[in-house]
Amino acid sequence: MLWPQTPAGRQAQAWLARFNSGDAQVFQAFIDKAAAEAYRTQHQPIDYAWCWLHSRGYAASGVVDSAPHRIVFRTRDQIVGQPYHITLTVGQTAPHRITGVTISHTPLDDPPPTLASAAATIEALATADVFSGVVLVTRGDSVLLESVQGLANRRYAVPNTIDTRFNIGSINKAFTAAAIMQLASNGVLRVDDRLDPYWPHAPSAAVTLHHLLTHTSGFGSVFTEDFFSTARDRFSSLADFQPLLAEQTLSFSPGSEWQYSNVGYLLLGLVIEAATGADYHDVVRDLVFTPAGMTATGSPAWDAPIPKVAIGYTRFGVDWQPVDMILRSNLFLGLYRGTSDGGGLSTVWDLTRFAAALYNGSLPGVARLLQRSVTTGQPDEHRYGYGLESRTIDGVQVVGHNGGFPGVAAQLDFFPTLGITSVVLANCDYPGPRIVWRELRRAIAQGEKHTGGSMHGQ
Repeated sequence: MLWPQTPAGRQAQAWLARFNSGDAQVFQAFIDKAAAEAYRTQHQPIDYAWCWLHSRGYAASGVVDSAPHRIVFRTRDQIVGQPYHITLTVGQTAPHRITGVTISHTPLDDPPPTLASAAATIEALATADVFSGVVLVTRGDSVLLESVQGLANRRYAVPNTIDTRFNIGSINKAFTAAAIMQLASNGVLRVDDRLDPYWPHAPSAAVTLHHLLTHTSGFGSVFTEDFFSTARDRFSSLADFQPLLAEQTLSFSPGSEWQYSNVGYLLLGLVIEAATGADYHDVVRDLVFTPAGMTATGSPAWDAPIPKVAIGYTRFGVDWQPVDMILRSNLFLGLYRGTSDGGGLSTVWDLTRFAAALYNGSLPGVARLLQRSVTTGQPDEHRYGYGLESRTIDGVQVVGHNGGFPGVAAQLDFFPTLGITSVVLANCDYPGPRIVWRELRRAIAQGEKHTGGSMHGQ
């Protein structure tokens, strides 16, 4: 590749050469000399190590845009060849020190991926040790793709299996919403009920269950400094969150905006308990898991002897920033047990059964859960309904939910018009798994267009 002989072009060429060395000391020595002070203070050696781990370097293939003090060039990572644009800026005056570098994933006009190429991507990511988990893609009773990678327990070298139970993060929200709708069908509550009859600490009488379900209540996150400074086993039931929840205020008028809220779904769990007089976990088991045939899903306490469970491993701290490059268990970071907001356990087959139950009448249907969905302002025509998200990928609707935490990456996707369900469960940090479900979405959506509606044999 020919680099423009501009201040930005020369610095970009030098930056990429040092980055691709794989030597943190070489790269840092270059940054210390070639970058402006403001850039150096914002980017630490750990940032390079993290980026290198998940790319193994970048191969430049062309210049997208060039100006004397700014350049955008096209690259691919050296693990699976994912396309990225790297933008580098330099100062206006000599010696034109680097003032900024951004790396953004940018889809190119590549041939449509297939499930076979997605399987190869999964293998490559696992070989590079940036993916550990299980992937299952089905249509009806047919398995279109199954991939099992990595270790459920690194200390004892226990491999993941198709039946391994993974932390599914916020996918629990879908179960909570389904239980709410079951209770609504039984006349126990209504989605337009106000919150305050069920929870007397509500900061506004205007908050309804609909607002909580759609993340339009104005509540925010419960994962504050108070939570992280408290021993996790102090939160063994939903009632234990009451002191933290009672301190919550609204950041906007209910219904006026969209803001993802863990608090909202914790409150929905308390609503379920207040409406039924029963424990949240028992209600969800009886109204959701049992009708759907989900025998391996639940929220046991993490100090229990849980069979067939994957331990999450991470390089992140609770602030989603890499602490160092040492891989550690996430057991001391997360919840003591799953809640109505997230943190439960499930398998790829149980989540596939959940998706099926939303269509076969065992649970409230997708149309009902999305009937009053709201726009979120996110890409891909993203909407959020009752515990389910909807987006459009390559002209095809994708419905589901994700879950994430340090050492936890989960994605449930189903394609209503195609009858296909895709589940990715991983016990590692998100960059690798995110590539997996991004490739699967494109393979499924674009594969249908290019194979006349059949993906068999891909």
